[in-house]
Amino acid sequence: MSKIKYVKVANKKNKYLQVIFFVAFIALITILLVRIILENPTNPIVLFFYVEFYFSQLCLVLFVYFYLINWKSKILFAEEDIYETVISRKKTPIERLAVSKSLKPKFVVEIIENLISQNRLSGEIKDGIYSSEFTSAPTCPLCKKPIEDEFIMTFCNHCKRPFHKDHLIDYLNEVKEKCPVCQKTLTLADIIK
Repeated sequence: MSKIKYVKVANKKNKYLQVIFFVAFIALITILLVRIILENPTNPIVLFFYVEFYFSQLCLVLFVYFYLINWKSKILFAEEDIYETVISRKKTPIERLAVSKSLKPKFVVEIIENLISQNRLSGEIKDGIYSSEFTSAPTCPLCKKPIEDEFIMTFCNHCKRPFHKDHLIDYLNEVKEKCPVCQKTLTLADIIK
C-alpha cells in the first residue's frame, strides 16, 4: 500500500472515530442533563457521582485528540502536496494554488515560507505569486520518480498534479477512476487529449 493510500485510509478511520466520540459526548451530556432535571439534586457535588459525567469527559478528550490528529495529518499532507506542485514551476499564483488545494491563501503562504526556511524550496513570494529560478522535474505520486520528459507527463484536471501518463492510465484502468491524490473523479477521456 503506498503512502498516499495509507494516509487517506488512516485519515478516514480517524475522522469516523472523531465523529463517533463527538456524538457520544453530546448523547452523554444530554442524558446527564435529563437526569439532573428529573432528580433535581440539592447538592451540586452529586454531579460527580454520575457515571455519565466521567464518560462524557472521556469522550470529549478523545474527540479533541482525534481532531488534532486529523488536523496535523491534513497539514502534513498539504505541505507535501504544495511542495510537489510548486517545485517544478517557475511561477505559481498563491490564490489559484489555495483554491486547488482547498486551503486558505494565508495557510498556503505559511506552508511555502516554511518550506523556504527549511531550504526545501528556493524562491520568494511577491504580489501573491511564488516565483523561483530553480525548478526540478516534478515527481509522479504513483511511482515517486521524477518525470523527466514532458511528453510522457499528464495532469489531473482538478488538483493539477503531474503524473507519468502510463502510470495514471494503469491506475485508472486497474484501481479506480479517481485521482490518486485529490480523490476527485477522473476518467481516461479527461487525460487523453
